[in-house]
Amino acid sequence: AICFLASHPSHLSLPSLVVVVVMIMMLNVMIVALAVVVVASAQQHTPSSSSPLPETSELFVVDDDLSSARYVPMWSPPPSTTTNGQQDYGKHEPRFHVWTPRVIVPSGGVSPVLPLVLFSVGWNASCKDHFHATLAETASKLGAVVCCPKERDELAACETTLRHWWALVTAASGIELSRTDVAVVGHSMGGAQALMHSAWRHSSKAIAPPKVTVSLSPYLLGGTTLDDTPPPLTSVRNPIVFVTGDADISAPPIIPKAMMATEANSTSTQGGGVGNDRLYYEIENGTHNDIQDPRGALNSAQLDSCLNLFRRLSPIALYAPEQVHENADELMKCANATDNNARLAAHRHLYLALACYLDSANHDAVADVSACTAWREEGRAMAQIAAASQQAIEAARHAQEAVVAAGG
Repeated sequence: AICFLASHPSHLSLPSLVVVVVMIMMLNVMIVALAVVVVASAQQHTPSSSSPLPETSELFVVDDDLSSARYVPMWSPPPSTTTNGQQDYGKHEPRFHVWTPRVIVPSGGVSPVLPLVLFSVGWNASCKDHFHATLAETASKLGAVVCCPKERDELAACETTLRHWWALVTAASGIELSRTDVAVVGHSMGGAQALMHSAWRHSSKAIAPPKVTVSLSPYLLGGTTLDDTPPPLTSVRNPIVFVTGDADISAPPIIPKAMMATEANSTSTQGGGVGNDRLYYEIENGTHNDIQDPRGALNSAQLDSCLNLFRRLSPIALYAPEQVHENADELMKCANATDNNARLAAHRHLYLALACYLDSANHDAVADVSACTAWREEGRAMAQIAAASQQAIEAARHAQEAVVAAGG
């Protein structure tokens, strides 16, 4: 239009000038809008400079709310789209939760290979709600990648989905996720699931067995549990670390003791017993929730009262549930009672188990290499004593008889 008016001055008039001005203004608006879209798109797809991990919106939404580790919720498949065509992530809990080290420093110019920690939660527990700080600190301190499924029996699916995504990380940064340096950890019923998954890895020819299995306050007895039937410990041929507490009434110490006694009995004909690859730690004043994130605070008098009640009921909780029910009101008040020293001890055992058995973990988490040796020796000695106790032997025998009576 501008060229036409310039070559035909007779057609130049005020209305025609207005048309030209309006057209120029519209063109400018379109150019600015296009520039905004391009810049926004570039920012959205540029990885954060603080971490080499790429963002893939089809499965992941990165949450940068931690300074020590990066939390990545994973949806597989993605949630259904809303009316505006956007993924409705806010109304759906992720199927898998991942924590990674925020800062990954290459060693000697070579991109590192990170260890993998699979974590299984217990009944009615959430990876993000109950273990967020614990798993983030595990990733940060040990330089590990942590994968925690929403459902405790989806450890294998969690690992498969994570490795599919990690191929993008390796392509973008060269940082690899180890296929052999793997630890399996679980709490409560997740502690039983960790043992089951470890046994499955040993039986599978397509996947490497774990370097260590950490069973925190496992909820099972002599080979049985409320909702799963785990294999005998003889099927788990890698080291197992049991961590429990003398004030745990939800999953009392007699459970891992009976498991080890059952294993010792099954291997006694070969001159066995509890081998050097079984470690046991019973924390003084330890409750069922020590390894979880802090859930509440009690004053010292209330805490002492709760711990005394827990310690009194823990040895009989499985055999005399009516006495537990008689104290239901007091137990409700004590639901989140945890002793800070016991909490620190539980976390120390978790970190030592991972740092001392994972080859590519950040060994700065252990102040001295000799700390691993002393810690292992203590756990092995305690495992021998725990499995040989009369209480454990009787519990193992009764549990086996119950399985047989039920047709197992």
